[in-house]
Amino acid sequence: DSAATPSYASNPLSALTGVYTLWSSVKFVAADQNRLLGFGNFTTTNKQARILISAVIGSSDIGDEERIDNSAVNSYIDLDENDSGIATGLAGPIFGSYFAFKDRQVWKLTPTGVTSGPYKQDAITKSIGAVHHYAITRGEDAAGNPALYWMSHRGPYRWSVNGLEYLGRGVEDYILGPTQM
Repeated sequence: DSAATPSYASNPLSALTGVYTLWSSVKFVAADQNRLLGFGNFTTTNKQARILISAVIGSSDIGDEERIDNSAVNSYIDLDENDSGIATGLAGPIFGSYFAFKDRQVWKLTPTGVTSGPYKQDAITKSIGAVHHYAITRGEDAAGNPALYWMSHRGPYRWSVNGLEYLGRGVEDYILGPTQM
């Protein structure tokens, strides 16, 4: 450092340390306009049912989508950590909401527009989940409305304007009945 000590006061300070952390090894990622959501974790010592929420893009212009803001009150949401199995997927948007899947749970994450609590979480079901992230897809229902489809351990399900719907009546025999494989 060749600067004179009295000139230190006129130079800009470095960024504060401890304001943010980097993403952990999340299994599933979804982009929501100006944020990223991450769910599940490949590191077994980390929380497995935690939704990580990135900083708002443009909030500090320092890798906002690649960091978790420690100063935010709600930079994550925990979804029943030790209940109903592991994280199996993250999907959306459907009507502006995102959906977090576990083996036996489905959670709806709705943006609030409030910085201190960016998402409201609601359990759609705590008994039905998705078997795998490949078994979750967006589509349309018979009326052309956006819908989310997935395969659970009990059969196919859909969430749309009509809420949660079981679609497996016609194929139950193949999934649960005497001809199951």
